[in-house]
Amino acid sequence: FLEYDKDIIKSKVGCVDLFYRQNNENERFMLEYVFELGSDYDKRLKLAVDYSKFLGTDKYTSIQIKERFYSFGCELKINCDSDNVKFNLTGLSINFHESVKLLEHVLNSSIGNNVALIDLKSTIHEIRTNAKLDQRKIRSAMLNYAKYGKKSSFTNVLSNKELDEITS
Repeated sequence: FLEYDKDIIKSKVGCVDLFYRQNNENERFMLEYVFELGSDYDKRLKLAVDYSKFLGTDKYTSIQIKERFYSFGCELKINCDSDNVKFNLTGLSINFHESVKLLEHVLNSSIGNNVALIDLKSTIHEIRTNAKLDQRKIRSAMLNYAKYGKKSSFTNVLSNKELDEITS
């Protein structure tokens, strides 16, 4: 079993806390950046995370970024929940440094894509329209409302007007 105080190494990178453990079992790594703010903090974050999958940088298109991670034997997953935004990078240890450099490049050099944003907003509108016809979604919304009332993570979403006003 893991003994947290003994097995987890605590360090700092600048002013950021770093907790890590060397993987001695296989030649894979897992790195997770956790930002302790989520959609309850800013309801635009979920949209930003979804949008980020379509963004390129000054050096690479979004497809080239995916291809580079793939060529490194790595995968990047980005998730936003009510409390956190997480960037999860996993892959082959031999390509750890190149993968982290690419992730840092993506985080620091992303460029907006108006066409992708328009398509994403259109998809969200379509999903919302379809959800109004889905009995399971309606039941889930009613149960959530009965349990939490008007103010909950379920209802803390961008209105259609707010969504349409967002630009890249």
